[in-house]
Amino acid sequence: MPSPLFFEVSRQTYTQVTGLFDFLWPTAAAMWNLRWQVDSFLRSYPNATNHELENRFVLGSGIHGSNLRRACITHTWDEQQHEFAKFLLINIFAIYESWIKAVLEELGSFTKTNEKSLQFPLRLIRMGSRLAFGE
Repeated sequence: MPSPLFFEVSRQTYTQVTGLFDFLWPTAAAMWNLRWQVDSFLRSYPNATNHELENRFVLGSGIHGSNLRRACITHTWDEQQHEFAKFLLINIFAIYESWIKAVLEELGSFTKTNEKSLQFPLRLIRMGSRLAFGE
């Protein structure tokens, strides 16, 4: 089935966005499960040290310097969801800005003015039943 996307860069961008969500959602789910596991462990061993927590949950991962008590107990799930949202938003904007530049280049219309106009439209203009960007 042919892609409904006109530009090759749009297909590549779609793949990038899909990859971002394929990484982020399982990572958030893993964090949710880690929070539950650390909380359960600390209920059984309330005086566990950070070293013991790392040995239990991080050993072998190659990750160093994690503070699981702070990450899983001190910080709330809402705070962590906020961090995931920031990560997602920053990455989506970067992907979008890259897409804008590539499409403008493919159209032979790349200028910094055109790029900035698509990134930061000054106003929306109603054109029939549709909205368009204007200056």
